[in-house]
Amino acid sequence: MDLKKTTLPLFFGTIFSMVGFAQTIENVTAAAEGSKIIITYDLVSTDDNQKFDIELFSSHNDFEKPALLVKGDVGENIKPGAGKRVEWNARAELRNFKGQVSVEVRGQVKKPMYTFLSPKAKSGLRKGKPASIVWEGGSDNQRFKLELVQNDVVIQGLGTVPNTGLYTWTVPTDTKTGKGYRFRITAGDEVVDSQEFSVKGKTPLWVMLSPIPVVAAGGTLFYLWYAEQQRLKDHLAIPPDVSEIGN
Repeated sequence: MDLKKTTLPLFFGTIFSMVGFAQTIENVTAAAEGSKIIITYDLVSTDDNQKFDIELFSSHNDFEKPALLVKGDVGENIKPGAGKRVEWNARAELRNFKGQVSVEVRGQVKKPMYTFLSPKAKSGLRKGKPASIVWEGGSDNQRFKLELVQNDVVIQGLGTVPNTGLYTWTVPTDTKTGKGYRFRITAGDEVVDSQEFSVKGKTPLWVMLSPIPVVAAGGTLFYLWYAEQQRLKDHLAIPPDVSEIGN
């Protein structure tokens, strides 16, 4: 195979996803560089944390089996992004093949071993309050590392926990308030992040003592205070009738 003379008609690589058209492979290009073929592509996804299994196929075998002598952004656990690059040692793999070669990039959404169910996306956890971390997947006898991360930086290790599907964690009071937090499971080569959530401050005292408006049947607006305030009110002494003083 004379790669210098080989033209490379391109096939647009489509990605097969269980969630429809939220993921695509775009801008696939290929060019011969000596004995190798360099393929570039963009992997577009609505979830930046989603991972994919990417394979390269060629027309030399009617796209039946993926190319083997490849490296770069190909294989398992490929994250979304632009300018992905695959290097295919075509001369070594095709050997005596002669003719034009077309390439196709294919991918599948990688199904994680674990899936977070809680916390939900854009939810908020409060300092000093317990939070339920819920997940599913894996086997009963597995253990994994659980961490708190913010903007992909590990903030705190929660320890190695058993795969029970539930872990209750109290948010430390010295945790910085803000967005971009996630929980992360690391089990061998498997790394799975939860949906993004925020950490909020403790519930202010004024909120705890705020009145609750209640509208009576007659339209009069009343304010009912919380139990503690009502209890104090009930224990106030009843003032004497000034008209009876001195009698």
